[in-house]
Formats: sequence, C-alpha cells, structure tokens
Amino acid sequence: MAAEEVFEKAIYETLVNWSVLKIAREHGFGGRNAIDKENWLVSSVVHIFKDNDVVYPDELEDFISEAIFNEFDTIVEDGTIGKICQDMCSYYVMCGSNQTDQVIQLITTMKESTSKVVVHKQVDSDDDDDNDVQHTAIQEDNNHTADSIEAASRTAVSNETNGMNIDEQEENDGWEVVKRSKKK
Repeated sequence: MAAEEVFEKAIYETLVNWSVLKIAREHGFGGRNAIDKENWLVSSVVHIFKDNDVVYPDELEDFISEAIFNEFDTIVEDGTIGKICQDMCSYYVMCGSNQTDQVIQLITTMKESTSKVVVHKQVDSDDDDDNDVQHTAIQEDNNHTADSIEAASRTAVSNETNGMNIDEQEENDGWEVVKRSKKK
C-alpha cells in the first residue's frame, strides 16, 4: 500500500473508532446523514494534512472539535481529542518517512484494542410526559482505553433513587446531573 493510502486509512480508522464519534453516531446526533458527515470529517482532516507542510495537534484539535460540535451537536470534554490529534500527526510524519508498516501495525493494534462502548438508557417517568428524564450510562468493556473516556463512563443517578430534586445536584464523584424542568 502506498504511504498516502496508509495515511488515509489511519485517519479513517482513528476517527471511526473514536469513542466520542461512535456514541454520537449510535445515538443519531449527526442526524440521517451521520455516515456522510463522518466521511466528510475524515476527508477534511486528510486535506488539512495535504494542504499544509506542518500540522500542529492543537490546530487540528480546534478544527475537529468545531466540526464535532457543528455536525454532531456534541462537545468533546473527555480529553481524547488531543490524543487522537497527536496520533494523526504522528501517522503523517511516519508515512512521510516511509514507515508505513509501523503505521499499519499501530492502526491494527488500535482496532483490536478499541473496546465496545455499551450505552444504557433509562427513562424515569411520572404521570406527566413532560417530566421524563433520560439518563445515559456509558461503560467501557476494555480497560485498555478506559482512561480515554473516563468522563463518559460515569453512571447517572435517577431522581427516584436518591429522593432529591436534582435540577442542579452534584453526585459524590463530582459529576453534575441536570434535569429538564417542568416549567414551560
């Protein structure tokens, strides 16, 4: 495989296996065109590298963060975006130095170690449908990448479990649970 093809495959695998993008895609945050948006993001990142002699991870992070927000209505705060941007910059340098075998090995290892993200939804409902509260718990099946989505692997606590009004309640571990208000 040519260095350019290996690089494009590395970008593709990095982004489509990124837990944030997986969750956004699985929950329809990208709408009906989520796959097209994902492919656009891959293509755009590849073009950024082709159009520039040097790409810095923080600049790439800004672009991807904005694209994820605009296209998938998602804000990335789990720290993984910086890591994947550094990885993509490394792949570019390695492919430019004809170290394609190492890049192929890295993306193969990444695909094998990428854990399956399990998402559990719980809807607590009173008699009034306007008071539905949806809690999402995200768990990482593989400890290898657990640190990368630590923020996403917390379990939400429901109203009925703790008997408190949680319009703004902080859990014991510091995570804030926010409930949609009944007021209209």
